[in-house]
Formats: sequence, C-alpha cells, structure tokens
Amino acid sequence: MTRFASIMGVAAVATLVLLSGCETPMKTDYAKDLAGIWTVNTMATVPNPAAALPGAPATIQIDAAVVVSIVDGEGVNKGTFSLVVTTPGPVDPTTMMPTTMETMGSGSMSVTASEIEVTLATISDTAPADVQGLKGAPVTIMYELSDDELTIKSDILVGLGLMPSLTLKKQMASG
Repeated sequence: MTRFASIMGVAAVATLVLLSGCETPMKTDYAKDLAGIWTVNTMATVPNPAAALPGAPATIQIDAAVVVSIVDGEGVNKGTFSLVVTTPGPVDPTTMMPTTMETMGSGSMSVTASEIEVTLATISDTAPADVQGLKGAPVTIMYELSDDELTIKSDILVGLGLMPSLTLKKQMASG
C-alpha cells in the first residue's frame, strides 16, 4: 500500500510540475467567433419626403438591407467592424430611376461573452445627427450568437431607424 501511495504522490507532483509550465489558462476569443459578414433585410423608419402634405405621417417604413463585416483584430477579444445600411432613396428626376441611400460606419470593437463595445471611427453624413454624435464614444451592444445567427440589441439601431433588435445571418464564404 505504501508503494502505491508513493507512486501516486510522484504522479501528483509530476502533474503539478507540468501544469506549472502553463503561463495562463486558455481564453476564448469572442471576436474571432464573430468574424465574418452578417446580413439581414429588414424595415427602416425614415423621414417622409411628403410630410409637408396635410395628413401625411412624419415618418414612413421602407425596406433596408444591413451588412456588418467583422474582422478579428490583434489581441484577444478585439476587432474592427464596418456597417452599411442601404435603403431606397428618392427617384432621380433626370433618369426617373429610384436611387439608393447608404449609411456607412466603421470602427473598433471589444467583445465579451455577451456584449460588444463599439467605437465609431467614421460615420457617413447620411446617418441621423444623434448617431453622428456618437463618433468616438464607446457604445455597448448586447449580442447572442448561435450557429450562423447573430442577434444584436442596442439603442444605436433605433438611432439608425432600425428595430432595437436584429437577427443577422452569417454569409458563407464563396469560392
């Protein structure tokens, strides 16, 4: 029995020596999990161009396409993003063809298991003034990730005329 106990003691010491060689425990890189191109077609609330007419609503609902591109950055849980919200624009009087309007933004992000903190570095002039005012300030976005779906929730989405919660689908790489 003593021989068994001494073998177990040596094994325990050897295990501790091996484990002591590990500098830090493994960390999950949540930004890496979010990397890719995410899209959704949804509705956006925009100012009504005919709002001056009697009885016309101040805003209208129109189709919108949202594309978010996330790149895993240098360092754990860091990355960059770019956002494009495309909506139908007014009819071009010279061609009588509908135009499109794009609101674009980009910046850096820091990710935890349930939150993305984004900092807008750029935002287009087509964005509402309250969203343009967020440039350089960190904004927290709650998220849930499952398979190829990313659900995000934030007041910044409302500021862009979108719903407060969006579920985006991951686009598969072509090639």
